[in-house]
This record gives sequence, structure tokens and C-alpha cells, in this order.
Amino acid sequence: MDFGRQDGPAYEVSHTGTSDWGATPYIYVMRRDYNGGSAAVLVRTAHGTANYTGDSVLVSLGAAFREVYANGDTSATAVTSTYLKPYMGKIFVVASACAAPPSVPTISSPANGAAVGSTTPTVCVNNSNPGSCPDPVQYQFEIAADQNFASVVRQSGLISQGAGTTCFTTSAALETGRRYYWHSRATNGTATSAWSTGYNFTTPNTLPPAPANPSPVNGSNVTVARPTLTINNVTDPDGTPVTYYFEVSKFSNFSTLAAQSGAVTAGGSTTSWQVSVALENGSAYFWRVRANDGIGYGSYAGPWQFTVNVPIVNTPPTAPTVYSPPSGATVTFVPVSLTWYNATDADGNQLTYQLHVFDSAGAALLDSTSGIVQGTGPTTSYSPQYPFANGTWYRWQVRAFDGLAYSDWMSAAVFLLDTLFGINQPPSSPELVTPAADDTLTSLQVSLTVETAYDPESDSLTYDFAVYTDAEQSEVFEQAEGVISVGSATTVTWAIPRNLSSGRQYFWTSRASDGENYSAWSELRSFWAFDFSVNADQESPVNLKPRTGTVVKTTRPTLEVTNVVSNLQENLYYFEVSEDPGFLNRIYSGPVAEDVSGSTTWDVTVPLTSGTTYYWRSRANNSPYSGTSSFTVDAEVFIAPNPYKGKRGNSVRIFNMAPEGTLTVTTITNQPLRVINGNSNGVVYWDVTDANGRRLGSDVYLCYYQDGTRNINFKFAVIR
Repeated sequence: MDFGRQDGPAYEVSHTGTSDWGATPYIYVMRRDYNGGSAAVLVRTAHGTANYTGDSVLVSLGAAFREVYANGDTSATAVTSTYLKPYMGKIFVVASACAAPPSVPTISSPANGAAVGSTTPTVCVNNSNPGSCPDPVQYQFEIAADQNFASVVRQSGLISQGAGTTCFTTSAALETGRRYYWHSRATNGTATSAWSTGYNFTTPNTLPPAPANPSPVNGSNVTVARPTLTINNVTDPDGTPVTYYFEVSKFSNFSTLAAQSGAVTAGGSTTSWQVSVALENGSAYFWRVRANDGIGYGSYAGPWQFTVNVPIVNTPPTAPTVYSPPSGATVTFVPVSLTWYNATDADGNQLTYQLHVFDSAGAALLDSTSGIVQGTGPTTSYSPQYPFANGTWYRWQVRAFDGLAYSDWMSAAVFLLDTLFGINQPPSSPELVTPAADDTLTSLQVSLTVETAYDPESDSLTYDFAVYTDAEQSEVFEQAEGVISVGSATTVTWAIPRNLSSGRQYFWTSRASDGENYSAWSELRSFWAFDFSVNADQESPVNLKPRTGTVVKTTRPTLEVTNVVSNLQENLYYFEVSEDPGFLNRIYSGPVAEDVSGSTTWDVTVPLTSGTTYYWRSRANNSPYSGTSSFTVDAEVFIAPNPYKGKRGNSVRIFNMAPEGTLTVTTITNQPLRVINGNSNGVVYWDVTDANGRRLGSDVYLCYYQDGTRNINFKFAVIR
């Protein structure tokens, strides 16, 4: 461009400042227009201080101009003002009317997301606004396989603007059953608009077929609360990848959904989805599935039905612990309020409590209350309705129930009711220590041991002992009074002064005295005394039943031996049963009187363990032992009678349960009704009610037994 011509207006000079040599010198900005205002030169000088380098000043150009760079480039953005620094000049040319691009085109057809009827569709935009530019507007289109336009599959050249709308038709067919994205932009030859928003359409599509080969199949039982649903993959007719959508409902019309999957990516040859929520145990559910090719859903496959049948696993609650009154405390008011720390339940079941109140020795159950609702805080309190007697010691304990199983009992606690506090009260009854209940002793010289008792006034205590030969306590064998404890010992021992008789059962008890009052006698406890010296001249019995190798079907079998011939007035027989042939740990019979039938029998008193081999032997009087025989217990747990046709108040018997065994009774859909615990007798009585005391109605029920070694399932029928 020739700036040598001087045909423009004269220089225009503006200045600022107050003094030629003052603190702020004069600043001159000079402008010269050329060629009728088509070009301009701006120059800024600083007059006065030679090295003045003040800030830039903003200069208005009066119109739109583009700056001419040193290399002649005039593509800079048009501006109407510019900044000048000291000693700076700039050259500008006037900006074109077409420097601004046309407006961004907007969609005309097809509608966004529409399905088109051809694989060579036509896409149209509404024409752009050209602004003040007189040049013709043209359009460019792109069609891509993705919404980011990273994979453009069709592209137009520049298409001249149509009347109202401008369109582009693909010349090569697109794939069927696919979603495509398209956009457009406009240009006036000088400036180009931005691309329009991306729109999408789908080419003619065939929906995928319904999946098949379901798992679980119709009518199945599943043993988990979140089953996995599986179908064979389908092939989309258009070759499009598909995803799968699963639905689960209690209703065959799927009016309410229990769970749904969302999009599940296809697997290798099958596709699976695990139900996202835990389903109700014992309930039936329907499920169905359909495929989606990214454009539409195929038909549902199903519905198929399954039933959730999860085996019941219940963890009993922990045992509660005593809070108030603490063990050994004196209660000075009525009604008596007993408080314990709550138990916890690993399964989150709601807990209730069973409370037992005993006499001080724990021998007599005085009051029992069940169904006590757990308190809202850390403790639960209850006031028994029992008429507690003043000046009396009581023992109490409590256990938790979660609707299926009981916890262990709380450690027993004792308290003294003394509403006349200050009057001397009797001590508590001593706890018997050894011999243990029903113990078998192999010596005829025996000592008895008790725990020291508690006295409310902390008086020194002495102890009385009594030994009887009968449970009615009518025949005293030996007794002692005023036995004292030694130092700070926690137990007191008394040696029976004469030898016991071999093969006899004895009964013993104890009480404490503070010199003024006596405690109640402790519970009566029994033990056996034996002299196992052998008289080789005496005849040994012969084992008859069960013979070696026999399998018995009860946990309390009957042992039978031949009678012996002796010159004694009465023959007594002794049986032993053990899990080991050396009889290191054995069950004793005690003396069994001879039966006049020619053979003598004994029913094992302790339930044996099913699936275990036992060894047994016998002797008569002080004879040598008989030979050792063995048998194996294979005792199934069963209910008799079954079916049960009883009325209110009648019970059934459950045979061969181990002491630690539990029998869970459920409905046919596995809804728990009652948990029954085993005992040491091998026979348990059940009144055919549920955990809330309601009678079971006419139906068939499922029974699940387990004791750590055996798992036995059977059915029980009730006919009312």
C-alpha cells in the first residue's frame, strides 16, 4: 500500500500536560488519514523530558480498522480503538463489511433424534443471517459416527444457499440400524461461522430379537437372596452391538418392579446380571429381559418365575450382663426392680428377654417371665410380680431371645431383700463345688468343698455339712457343724470322717451361719462312690446286647448281660460305656440290681453322639470285667407322632437330639416358626406351637436339625 500520497486530511494533533518542562511533559498523538479514510497512520511522541516512558494511552479510530503488521499481514481482527505507547506508531487499513461471519445455521430437518426412511438421507438447515456482508453465503455439512465428530463418514463441499433452507443429501448409503450425528456451518467467503450444534438421526433399523435359554428356568428355586440371571446373547439383524435390560417383579404384569438392571453389556456367548437388591426369602418372583441396539428395544423374553429359598442361618444373641442390683447387694425397697445390660444380636433381630428368679441356692424356680421387651437405652428393667419375702436372699438370671434362638443365661446374681436394713440378716447359701452333681468317685475316702458364702453384715461365718444315703434326707450318714474357713480362702472343705460303701449313691448339702442366723441349705447334690478292687474268684458276666459291630438307632441304647452265680445274698452289676477302648472317659451305671429273668439290663442315662462308635463292658460285684463289646450309634432325629393329630395341650416327642442340637421348624416357604433346643435326656417334648405360643395349623412343615456334626432335614405334618 502506497502511503506516500498526501491526499488525505491534514494531521490531527492532540496533547495533554501542563508544562513543557514540568513533572508531566506534553504528550502528542498525531493521526493522518489516506485515500479517503481507507488507511490511517497513528504516531505518539513525548515532548519535554527525553526519556519519558509513561503508560499507554487509548486512541479512538472512529471506524473499524485492521492493523497492518511489519510483514504486510492484514488479517488481524477489526478494532475501533487501539493503545499507543510512547514513541510508537501504527498503520491501519479499513476493515471489510464481510469481516464478521454469517450466523450459525440452525436445524430444519430431520428433527433431532428422528428415524429417517433411507440410508441416503437429506439433512437441511435454516439459512444463516449474513449481516451487512453482500457476498453470497455457502454451507458445509458433516455426518459422523460419533457425537464428537472424531469419525466423520460423509462430508459435503460448499453448497450454495437455498431458498429459506439449505440441504445436503449423502451420495453413498449409510449403514442400516445406526445412529449418526450431523452439523453444518456457513461462510461468506471471507469469514466462516462456528459449527452448529450436533444433531442425530437413525437410519432404517430392525430391532433385535428376544433373548432365550434363561437361567434360572421357570419354576426354579434359588438359594441366594441376590440370584444371577443369565440368557443367551442375540444377534442384531443390522449387526449393531446390543445391551440387555433385566427386570424383576413379584407381579407377572410387572406393575411394580423389585429390581431392574439398566444397560448390561453383552458377555461372550451369554449375558448375566446379579439382582441388585436382596429379595425376600420364601417369596416368588418373575423376571424378564430384552435387548437394545442403541436405537430401540426388542421384544421381552419371559416372564419366568423363581422362588427364593435361602437356608436359615441365625446367630443367637449375646448373653446380657447384670446391672442392678449388683450381685450380693441389699435391696431396701419394694417392688424389686431388676436391671441388666442389653444383649446384642448379630442379625439385627428385635430382642425380648426371659427372667428367672430362684431361691438363694438356685434349687427352686420361684418366678419366670418371658417376652420382656428390650428397653430403648443400654439397659432393660423389669419388676417381677413375685411376692418377695423380707430378709430373704434371692438368685436371678436373664437371657435374650431373637425370635429363633436364646442366648446363654446371664451369670446368676443374688440379692437380699431387707426393707428393715440394720437388722441382722442371714448369710447366703454356700455354692457346692466338689463332688460335682452325679459325679462318680473311685475312692471311698471323700472330702466335700463349698464356696464361702456372703454375709450382709460381713460377719465371720461357719459352715455345716450333711451327708445322706437317700434323696429324701431321712438317713443321715455323717454330718458336721461349725466348720470354719482358713484365712482368706474362698472355699471351705470338710473330710467325711469314715469310709463310704462301694457302689452306693450319696447325697450332700451345706449351709452357712453368722452366729445368729443360718442360711438356707444349698441344693441337694448326689455322687457315687466305688471301690474298683477286683476279686478274681468271682464270676464275670457275659455281654449279650448290643454285640460287637451292632448299629443302634437310639442315643440311649439298652445294655444286657448274663446273670452270674455267686454266694452273695444280692448281686449288683456295674456297666461302663466309653468312646475309647481304654475307658479313660467313661459313663458309669451305678449299681444295678440283678433281674430274676436270667439277664440284667441298663439303659444308658446320658444321650450318646450319633455317628460315633462306643465300647462297653460290665462286672458283677467285685468280679473282673467282662469282655469289651462295641457298637455304633446311628440315630436319626424324628418327631412322634408324625402326622400329629393332637388337640390343645397335647405334645409330641422329638427323639435323639443332642444337648447342643437345635431343630428349626419353618413353613413350606421357609418362614421360621420355632427353634427347639436339645437336652441331656435325648427326648424333647414340644407342644406344637410357634415362638409366640400360637398353635400350628393343619399343614406340612419343614424341620431342619443341626448339632455341629449332623444336619438332618425332614417334614412334619399337622392335622387338626
